[in-house]
Amino acid sequence: MELPLFPVSTVLFPGSTLSLRIFEPRYLELISHCMKTDSGFGVSLIKAGKEVGPAADCYTVGTLIKIIDWGQGKDGFLEIEIEGVCRFKTTTDWVEPNQLKMAEVEMTPEPAHAVPGSYLFLAEFLEGLMRRVEGPSSEQLENYEDAVKLGYKLAEFLPLGSLQKQSFLEMSNPVKRLELLAKLVDQTLSRTEAR
Repeated sequence: MELPLFPVSTVLFPGSTLSLRIFEPRYLELISHCMKTDSGFGVSLIKAGKEVGPAADCYTVGTLIKIIDWGQGKDGFLEIEIEGVCRFKTTTDWVEPNQLKMAEVEMTPEPAHAVPGSYLFLAEFLEGLMRRVEGPSSEQLENYEDAVKLGYKLAEFLPLGSLQKQSFLEMSNPVKRLELLAKLVDQTLSRTEAR
């Protein structure tokens, strides 16, 4: 599958959202095309380079997105809200004359997997973390019985660096992902209790 790429300095997980401010002509063209054809594009963490200017080198695992909202910001630039749909792996990439990065990708979705009993505490921890980060909400929090969804959402909300988040996106075993996240949560809780 051929997919345009939008290099970013953060990791977007399937099921997560991200706001982007669009002002470069290559990305304005991309967004226009996506809106007209009801298609998405890929976002990938930058390995070398920057979001603005010449096309950046990206990690090979990224996330296919869909545009869920758009509007004009106070500064007049286009602002879009995107949501991660599915993980992909780049098999080859190239740069178009307008500096838009393109790639041939393989979708690598993860089938649902029940959360093992020993990691059920992570869903409760995530709920508390989300309430602290997002504030009290009248909306019902999603039930995280799926190890894939729970792992992605935990990796999104824990204070991790981009490279660590990228490693969690790249993992293909949802239980192993939860195992490593559980160790990080245990370390965080131990530090908090020690204070």
